[in-house]
Amino acid sequence: MSVDEKTRELGEYLVSRTSTFLSALTQLGGVVEDMEIVEKMLRRYPWHGTPITKTKHLELHWFLFQNLCYSFKEKLKLCYNAQKDAARFLDVEQPTWLKPELRVVEIELGKAIADRGNTVHSWNVRTEDIDLFSMIELFQEFRSMGEKLDLPEGFADIRGHYFDAKWRLREKSRRMEREARKLFLRIIEFHPPRPHLLLEKFNSVVAGVNAGTITIIPKGA
Repeated sequence: MSVDEKTRELGEYLVSRTSTFLSALTQLGGVVEDMEIVEKMLRRYPWHGTPITKTKHLELHWFLFQNLCYSFKEKLKLCYNAQKDAARFLDVEQPTWLKPELRVVEIELGKAIADRGNTVHSWNVRTEDIDLFSMIELFQEFRSMGEKLDLPEGFADIRGHYFDAKWRLREKSRRMEREARKLFLRIIEFHPPRPHLLLEKFNSVVAGVNAGTITIIPKGA
């Protein structure tokens, strides 16, 4: 508060730009953590005694994971733009990593993101594992209601099919979560300008403002 008004406005603006980038980085990392949580939630079926079927357990968790893949892509772009904005006002090297990393996202998460989009805007897209188990579960329900159905011999092992479907979904989600985490770590540890360097530059500017070595004197003052 001891500096002139224009210099204080500069300092406050730099605080807002830097804070926006740190918030974006935190939110991007939060999506990665959520992806890991959903992958763990796929491991067990906790809905015994409720109308929630095992098919719905798999289907809704998988759709949630697909949404997180989409969220990761969108927040990745927001994080890049916030980093670029902060770098510009702190006068450091501009980031250039977005396009190559978006290609990685397309390769590693693109199918899940596309299926999520189709499910939202058109017909539901489910994996073959979920479709097969859904059909098996439905036939078993018909038989429990007294319907006489001649089912393929393999359909009788509903427990085994559930574990197979769950295992394959977990492997898919685990692979995508790992790739998202590696990308997030590249932003922190490899892609310039690295976050800690932005913070160092920001701190040096704030220290200069506080010390009076960086100041903006209004014309006519």
